[in-house]
Amino acid sequence: MLRSLWFFMVGLPTIAIPPGALAQASFQIGPVVGAYVPARNFGPGDYGYTGLPVATSDLAGMAIGLDARVWLGSQVGFELQGAEAKSSFGGGYEICIPPPGACGVTPRNRATITILTAQVMYRPAAAGWLRLSAGAGFVRHAGPAYAGGFPFPNGAFHGTTPVAGAIGAHVDLPLGRRLVASLGVTTLVYALDVRDDYGQRYEHGTQIDLLPHLTLAWP
Repeated sequence: MLRSLWFFMVGLPTIAIPPGALAQASFQIGPVVGAYVPARNFGPGDYGYTGLPVATSDLAGMAIGLDARVWLGSQVGFELQGAEAKSSFGGGYEICIPPPGACGVTPRNRATITILTAQVMYRPAAAGWLRLSAGAGFVRHAGPAYAGGFPFPNGAFHGTTPVAGAIGAHVDLPLGRRLVASLGVTTLVYALDVRDDYGQRYEHGTQIDLLPHLTLAWP
């Protein structure tokens, strides 16, 4: 997945920006390390399903990804940011088969959250450290937890990749002439509505996810 993000984030700016502006633009790209932190819980579903996370905190985890920026001047630019977080939850329940059966512990389930955003960047001061951004993207809920299985043999969950609004605030710290360290947070707001083929609702509500992160970018 991260390899796909790399090709997407390097190639898209060269396609989307007119050649004249591209010739005068400056580019920055580098890794992202941070945390995926859901800040609001799910609304109540129609009924429970133990394979899915009970609370949004089950999905929290370390996030790694890529960040690509194109500056069209000293104050305005365009940013693509992608990150992926993996988590495990549930499990740990002892189940015993009546004699002469044995006992065992239920395994933990796993989920993968993939975030991809496209944002416009703005520096209030041309030589300042503060950078603001706003745009849109998506938050994909995947992994074994969202792959279905009994009683959903076809993996029939829908609404797992909602479109999100994104805003960001960052502090850019130059480290020499060819490296910029950025400390920031991206906030994503979206409506989640995970359902099955029968219209039963499992996860829903307006979600607010935070992505605090550190980026090291090279030109």
